[in-house]
Amino acid sequence: ICVMNRLPNNLNSLSLLAAGFSLGFLVEELYHYRHGHGPIIPSPRETLLPYLSPSEIAKLPYPPDALPGARDIPSPHGSLRVYEWGPENGRRVLMIHGISTPSIALGAASM
Repeated sequence: ICVMNRLPNNLNSLSLLAAGFSLGFLVEELYHYRHGHGPIIPSPRETLLPYLSPSEIAKLPYPPDALPGARDIPSPHGSLRVYEWGPENGRRVLMIHGISTPSIALGAASM
């Protein structure tokens, strides 16, 4: 019975603690949104690929040179990988892939 009498007070304290943490995280996110985002995570092209041997690169499931015309475009949120190929005076097509479809899956459709 002693534990049952304390339960509402413990739940109130726990609720206040959870609300305080939630408010803290919300304020922090709003601060970062208004004052710039956190650090940008560099691409594995810069942090990993330079240190792999040719045999290790050959074993990668998504080869770094799978599509021609690769270049990186920097942005405040990280870099974008862009692939451009085909005749310079040809028709231009922009293809954007989603999370579940890698860009290499669109290569054949672009030919």
